[in-house]
Amino acid sequence: MKTFDLQIIEKSIRKDGIDAPSVLQAIDIANHLYKNEVIELEESDHFETSIDIIHIDEYQNHSVFFEFVMSKAKQTLPFLSASELAILAFGTLANAKAEFEKK
Repeated sequence: MKTFDLQIIEKSIRKDGIDAPSVLQAIDIANHLYKNEVIELEESDHFETSIDIIHIDEYQNHSVFFEFVMSKAKQTLPFLSASELAILAFGTLANAKAEFEKK
C-alpha cells in the first residue's frame, strides 16, 4: 500500500464593502478587520472544498509532461477572462492592479 500526501482546501467567500482611498488601503483595512475578528467568516460563507495531491515530484523534470500541460494551457488561455488571467499571472487582482499602475 502507498501513502499519498493530500491537501484539503476549503474556500469561503464573504463580500464586504470597504471605504478607502485606494484598493491597497481597502485590502489593508480588510486584513486588519479580519485579524481582529471584526469580519468573521461563517459556515454560510463556505464556497467550495477541494482535495488534491500536494506534489507531482515524478513529473517535475519530465519534458513530455511539461509539454502536455503547456498544450492544455495554450488551449485554455483564450477562454479566460482578464480577471482570471490576472489572478493566474499575479496571484490576486490587487497585485495585478498594483503592478499595472507602477508602469
